[in-house]
Order: sequence, then C-alpha cells, then structure tokens
Amino acid sequence: MTSIQSAKLGMSPDAFLYACIQSDEARRKKNGTFNSHLRYEPFLFETYRAPKALSLETFANELHTILQHHWQVNPQFRRGDFIDTDTISYFSQVVPTVFADVEQLVRLFFGREIPLLMRAEEAAEISDEFPFLEASIGRFQKYNDTLNEDSVAYDAAEGVDNPAIESAGFSTELWYVISELTKEIFGDYTGAFLGFVNWKFAPKEEAEVIDWRITPPVGSAYIKWRKSVDPDFGRRPFDRKGGRDDKRGGRDDKRGGRDDKRDGRDDKRGGHEDKHSHHGVEKHAEHTSKPEARMGIETQKEEPAHQENLEPVEISLKPRPAQVPGEISLESPRAPREHTKPEHKNRDHGFRDRAPRHNSRDTAPRQSSEEQVEAGLAEAQTAIAALQSDKKIMEVPLAPANSFIRRAQHSLIVEMGFETESRGEGRDRCVHVIRPK
Repeated sequence: MTSIQSAKLGMSPDAFLYACIQSDEARRKKNGTFNSHLRYEPFLFETYRAPKALSLETFANELHTILQHHWQVNPQFRRGDFIDTDTISYFSQVVPTVFADVEQLVRLFFGREIPLLMRAEEAAEISDEFPFLEASIGRFQKYNDTLNEDSVAYDAAEGVDNPAIESAGFSTELWYVISELTKEIFGDYTGAFLGFVNWKFAPKEEAEVIDWRITPPVGSAYIKWRKSVDPDFGRRPFDRKGGRDDKRGGRDDKRGGRDDKRDGRDDKRGGHEDKHSHHGVEKHAEHTSKPEARMGIETQKEEPAHQENLEPVEISLKPRPAQVPGEISLESPRAPREHTKPEHKNRDHGFRDRAPRHNSRDTAPRQSSEEQVEAGLAEAQTAIAALQSDKKIMEVPLAPANSFIRRAQHSLIVEMGFETESRGEGRDRCVHVIRPK
C-alpha cells in the first residue's frame, strides 16, 4: 500500500500527523481501549454483536458501514473543508477513531489484532479470491463453533492453529480491502488517513540499546529510559543528578575521609611540636613578647638561666650625643619595635594566624554541593521562564559552573523542551539555554 497525496490537506503533513498522534495517545487507555464520542455507536455503547456466520463478504459490509458512519457524523467531510489550522482539531480526532473501530472489527472477525504493514519486498501478490483472508476467517469460525454456549463467543482465539493469519499474504490482503473502502468513502481525504496508517502500523525498528556505563546520563533518552524502569523518577529532588556523578561524589567523600585522617595525623604531629617547644623556646618567646622587654625597659624579674646563651648586643664605640628627652638610649639592649602581633610559623609553610584562603570567585559563603546544584537548577528555571515569556530571546547564558552542576542543568533544560550547549574554557565554562529552532 502506497501513500496518497491528500487533495484536501492545506497544511504541513507533518503537523497534521503529529496532531493525530497526540490525539491517539491521549485517548488510548492502559488496557488498550479507545475512548471517543465519535466511535461507531454499537462499539461506543458495547451493543455490537458479530454475525454468527463469519465470512469475507460480511466483514467487508460491516467495514463499509463503519466508515460510512464516520463520514456522516463529521460535517467537515460533507462540506469538503480543507484540513488547515482552523479545522485540524476535528480531523485529528476522526482519523485515530476510525482505525480504533477498524481494529475492533478485525478482532471480532479474525480473533487477533490488526496486522502491521508489510514492506514492499515482503508483500504478497493480491488475488481476487483473497485466499488468506478466507482461510483465516474460516478457521476462526470453526473455533467459535466449538465454544461453550455459556462462554463469551468472541474472545481472543488462543490456541487456534491458524498459520495463514500470521503470513505476509494475510496482512497484504487485509490492508488492501481497508484501503480500497477508505478511498471509496473518503475520496480526497484518503491521503490523511494513509499518512496515519503508515505511522501507526508501520513495522517498528529495534531500538538501539544504550550502555549507560559509557554514555553520560543526560538528555531525553536517559529520562525516558529511567522512567521505564523507575516510575517515580523525576518526582524526587535528587533525580536530576547524573548517576555517574553520584558515584564520583561517593569517591570524593571517601577521599575526604582520607584527608580527615591526614589532618588527624597532622594534629598529632603538631602536638609533638608543642611538647618540644617547652624546652626553652616557648618560654623565651613568652618573655620577649612582653611590651616591657621589647621596649628595653628593665624589670625586677630575674633573667632566666638560659639568657646567657643569647647573642651579645653590639654597642657603638663612637662618642654618644647628648641624650634627648623622650629618646631611647643606644645602650638599650633591644632596638625599638613596632607594636605588631607576632606571626608564628608552623611546621610546613605559611602562618598559623593567617586567615584561610578563599577562591577569588567566591563572593558568598561557601555552600554544600546540594545547595550549589539547587542554585544552578533554580538559575536554569529562571532562564527557561525568560525564554517562555519573551519569544524574541533566542538564548540565555547561565553563570559559570563545574561539570557536576552543568550536567544537572543539561538534564532539566532538555526535559523542559529546550536545547543546551556548554561554552567557554576552564573555570569560565557555562551552559547556554537555547530556544529550539
């Protein structure tokens, strides 16, 4: 079966097909039933009963009646309206509903779901006698005759030995009958119906298996896969984090534990140093750190026993000028010093009293990793809101962030229907939120 260009399609075929797909997915329930007020009335109210004697002729007559019902119930067909932006809502509901009724009729006459389309190289030749349809419907008739009178007469034919129903000939002949009757009833609108058929009943190619161990867990493909294995995915605040990043975070925590142990060893070493400092060094620093000692003022406190080991102070032998009131004599054992706090060096380098170093980019108190991710996601949501409110804005750059935060931002932005791109190098690399073209 080939696609036919619709003479009544006054808009993009892709846009119309997308509207039909959305309507089909919205009205199908989990149990496979189709809910629409446009359905064939006996199917809608569950009052339909298939004829006792099943045949290809009765099937064609029932199919013609169903298609004629949809032609009559929708005035757009009778008026010959074009399928455009004003009428797309009517036609996009009719097309999926028609094939929902066709599917139910096939189950009642053949005991199986409607088959997929066959590829051109696999399709069988069409015969005027339709042998595969005749054989399939005859076998299903025999199966119904063997059912108990108290049971439901038209359940799925499980266990029926019917090889013809699974053949390429059965699919080719059935779709030929459906397409011919559709062209007879709907005429110029046939192309719109066949476009939906080529999407809905085309053979589905096997999806590529994604190995998430080597693929970054971001984007719509990852979100779809996670929801298939975890129905609650996306409802928890931490679901937007990348799986591999969580593992890396765990390794970082372990590394942090090792660092804590190292700090503990450093503290122990520092304790040993404090013990050694009592052997004269600490007492000397305490004595000389007093203001009286630094200014050379004598006190009545006796000099410690180790004072004789200090280096002698050089005294000039030149004639001394007259003493100026308020000036300190050169005979003072200590030269005057500024009143500054002494800086004590530790065992490694730097100074213990020095304030901890901060990154020059840190303008706010340090946040935990979770708070940083939440702040990055909040910034991404603000950018998305700006793009949604103003159609003139094509992209919004976010603040520079590390790879962990950028990966979470990528996931959120793609989930909201926008595109992303990382730009910049090193510490200036950031995510750009881009409006889809």
